[in-house]
Amino acid sequence: MIEFEKKLLENPVIKYVIDEIKKRICMPESAIQMDYYYNHILLCAYYATELSKENNIEAEQQVISALLHDIARVNSDWIANHEYYGAKEADEILQTISYDQDKIALIKESIKNHKEGIRVNQNILHQVTADADAISFLENTSYFIDYEKTRNNDIETWLSLKLEDICGKISQKVFLEYEETIRELKKGMKLWVILKNI
Repeated sequence: MIEFEKKLLENPVIKYVIDEIKKRICMPESAIQMDYYYNHILLCAYYATELSKENNIEAEQQVISALLHDIARVNSDWIANHEYYGAKEADEILQTISYDQDKIALIKESIKNHKEGIRVNQNILHQVTADADAISFLENTSYFIDYEKTRNNDIETWLSLKLEDICGKISQKVFLEYEETIRELKKGMKLWVILKNI
């Protein structure tokens, strides 16, 4: 991921966004830490880049959307409707550098819809952010379980709801690609509940 981040930093707009995210995360009042940046936010940007290539769409705004999709979590890790607050914060960040208004509008919509994915009527640009977010979780589930254990005593319910949410928002292509991973996570979750209750 470090090499991927170095590549991203070559783009001055993306560098500004990354610097802004890191600055906010490093503030004492930040609700998330740098591990969340490296284990989720940067990973989302990586998958957004890959999905952009697969779908033959411009990567810059997808990367920016992926980087900023959880920006509201800096203020409060479990803020309700973080996607709406995140879109507002993304707008403020991008307005600061006079980024293209049409691109800002698309990025804001992608952030607003990243929790819903295919459940809402959206275009491929929005779906890429939702898919990248989901893939980041599916590829790094152990990090998220450890992360969640620090704030939640009911990991089984949390994981069940998270997998349900992911299955409801990802594109069919991504679902088919990760169907076995999802099935294994659900099986592992059932085994975990059984062993816990013995």
